[in-house]
Amino acid sequence: KAMYLRWLNWNLRNRLTAMLTVTVSVALGVVFFFVVVLVREQALNRRFSEIEDDVKRISREWSTPDALREIQEDFPGLEITVFNPNGHVVASTTKRSPKLVVGRQKSGDTLTFGFRDALFIFVGVASWAETEAGLRQLALVLALLWLPLTALTAAVAWYGGGLVMRPVSELVASAEKLSGSADG
Repeated sequence: KAMYLRWLNWNLRNRLTAMLTVTVSVALGVVFFFVVVLVREQALNRRFSEIEDDVKRISREWSTPDALREIQEDFPGLEITVFNPNGHVVASTTKRSPKLVVGRQKSGDTLTFGFRDALFIFVGVASWAETEAGLRQLALVLALLWLPLTALTAAVAWYGGGLVMRPVSELVASAEKLSGSADG
């Protein structure tokens, strides 16, 4: 209640400035949040599509376990593992034991796509860490932009409020002047 009473004691220009600044500040925060979420989702879908295309292309070109390493050279950053229908590894470009996945899966900083053809299951694994780091940088840049944009909004609102209130102030001053001359 005390805060509300202080708010009422502010002049109209200060209240308009505060309301506009808070409104724009919250709107910027919401917009920046959704920009990061949208960019992240689009990047994730695009990266999964790339991995999916690569794994399907490898499945068409692969013929023997030895050929996998040669094929994989065309796909840097993508680890490929071929499983038989029983889930046993037939060939792999990685020493890690990959999980057998069919479809898309994101786990931490790793993206995995598995594709089943008539004879084998091809699984591609790629890192998401670099893209995630870029998204964190984007979020930081937007967060750093938020404060100056909010301050600029406050300055423009303060200046604009003064321009809007000037005619009212002049009318009040004229009315007081007339009222004072009528009394005398």
